[in-house]
Amino acid sequence: MKLKFPYLYISFIVSLAILVILSFLFHKRLNSHLRYTSQFKDSYTIIMELKDLGQHLAMLESHSRAFLLSKDSSFLPLFEAERDSVYTHIDSLKTLIADNSDQMRRFLLMRSIINSQVSMYSRSISLVDMEDPEALNVIIQRSNSLMKAFNDESLQIQRAELHQRDEMLKTKEFYEDFYPNFFNTISIWAGVVTLISFFFIHREVRMRTRYQAELEKRLQELNRSNSELRQFAYIASHDLQEPLRKIRTFSDKLVYKHQHEIDSETKAVLGKIESSAQRMQELIHDMLNFTSLVTKDDEKSEVDLNKVVTDVLEEFADQSRQMHAVIKWDTLPEINGNQDQLYLLFKSLFDNAFKFAKPGESPVIKISYKLVEGNSDEDDVPKGKNYHRIVMEDKGIGFNNEFAEKIFMIFQRLHTQQSGYRGKGIGLAIAQRIVTNHSGIIMARGMINDGATFIMYFPA
Repeated sequence: MKLKFPYLYISFIVSLAILVILSFLFHKRLNSHLRYTSQFKDSYTIIMELKDLGQHLAMLESHSRAFLLSKDSSFLPLFEAERDSVYTHIDSLKTLIADNSDQMRRFLLMRSIINSQVSMYSRSISLVDMEDPEALNVIIQRSNSLMKAFNDESLQIQRAELHQRDEMLKTKEFYEDFYPNFFNTISIWAGVVTLISFFFIHREVRMRTRYQAELEKRLQELNRSNSELRQFAYIASHDLQEPLRKIRTFSDKLVYKHQHEIDSETKAVLGKIESSAQRMQELIHDMLNFTSLVTKDDEKSEVDLNKVVTDVLEEFADQSRQMHAVIKWDTLPEINGNQDQLYLLFKSLFDNAFKFAKPGESPVIKISYKLVEGNSDEDDVPKGKNYHRIVMEDKGIGFNNEFAEKIFMIFQRLHTQQSGYRGKGIGLAIAQRIVTNHSGIIMARGMINDGATFIMYFPA
């Protein structure tokens, strides 16, 4: 299906794309900001934890040496409290550094140094009663060396954190410079697209308002035309038929009263008057049928087409018997429609088939049925629906296929009165109107001396 207003769809798609891009970038930028904030906070916390850990290790060393020098047992609870604080800070650091493999490697080495320090301090306290100054001196020297090693590893971890924080700060500053300009550019484009879309939508609304006014004007003209058509139908059904009835009545009286006095030529003239008046009445009757189909919207129900065809053939029974007609039809479906109109449809088609049968040959009429899918290879009907395809074929005189569309025009005859065929040029117009009233399609195909085919599609 072709888009009627492609620029509206394009502007909508572009606006939607810009909105999605802005939402995605905003979401990404917000996540980056939250991540940077979290990393800055973790980095600051790691540095503070390292400083606190260094202070607690220094206090641990201070309390152990104070006990060694004074042998005052009051320093031991302080020593144990500082030792517990050291391990608490170690656990905190492990949690903070867990996601950084390089820092975790340094942390594990630092923790090993701290464990050795604590073990060394504890050992020095246990040796205080052994009066072994040399051993204590070795322990103190070893503890000093471990403390230096701890400070080196702690400094490396802090430097790594500061370097990582500097890199994040550079990235953050870059995006802080980039994103505002980017967002401004996108916002300007969004504003331009919005203005363009508003212009097109405003123009479309104005056009549709104008079309609506024109449509209402045409609707009023159509209602007036339909009113005039109904008045014309009333006049045709009463005022025009009354003079015809009088012509036929007085003609009959004239023939009856003076049948022994008038000559054969006069009788022939009176016969032509009677025949012409009768034909005029039939034309008026068909015209009333056609106008009623245009102006009247009859109620619809499920209609069995098999019964409709049977009823129509009963009306043509005498004519069919006299002409030895051969009529065959498939089992037809039930469709949603108006039974009277569908009866008139098949009556018009059968009447057309009998009228234009080949002289001296029996009419052969066949009706076939198939349920088809719209827009298939062989059926030119709208896509997306199923249709009842009903084909009526006859083996009559046919017609030139170049008149396939012209044949449905009202009062359009392909044969003259002198040809001997008594068609009035309205039956197929009635048939097309009825199919249209049922949201269907009718098409004609023909070949001279090889019959006519009428293809009807009704929504399934």
